[in-house]
Amino acid sequence: MIRAAFQDHGFAQVEVENTTLKAADTLAIPKPVTVKADITEGPRFRFGAIRFTGNRAFSDAKLRAAFPIKKGDLFKRSKIKAGLAEIQKLYVPKGYEDLVFEPGIMFAPTGTVGLTIAISEGPQYHMGELKIYAKKEESDRLASAWSLQSGMVFDGNYPEKFLDGSHSLPPEVGEQNIVLVRNCPEASIAVLLIVDQTDAGLQNPPKDVKCKKTDNTD
Repeated sequence: MIRAAFQDHGFAQVEVENTTLKAADTLAIPKPVTVKADITEGPRFRFGAIRFTGNRAFSDAKLRAAFPIKKGDLFKRSKIKAGLAEIQKLYVPKGYEDLVFEPGIMFAPTGTVGLTIAISEGPQYHMGELKIYAKKEESDRLASAWSLQSGMVFDGNYPEKFLDGSHSLPPEVGEQNIVLVRNCPEASIAVLLIVDQTDAGLQNPPKDVKCKKTDNTD
């Protein structure tokens, strides 16, 4: 937390050691705490270039636009975090449920920080089977309300939108009642909507099918 605060003011290489906490008033609730630490700030850095590797679904320019950073801006860790969150927002509606990205930082003698975002998109998933565990009348009603059809690109935001906009669901049904089952080799996602926990079909529900790992690299 201390390190992150300094990194939000340009001190990207700050070192924090010998951190101690001491309660200023042991009887107070909540207890105020004094924090002491040895800080080596190091030089202040500014942002340099941002590059991306492994991306296919979106261009470098599209991903770069997601970062609220201009070249020459003072280094701020929170801006990197915000940019990564925006990248996530781009990919989730496009079916990339296995998206992984790893930021890498390179320090230059000029006092700038170069940022490389390594992206592993994984397969682009499509909507598979919709299985509803409920009484038939309710199941039919919910199936009609579900608009993400089989074969469509899987919008990872849709299940939440469905829950928020559906007037057909009992009030106690929420995110915990929707299970996503990935089939990586087929690049499909089955959706289990569990309204009735006693439904006999739950004795043998679909299970995730993972892709086999290979040694191939981009």
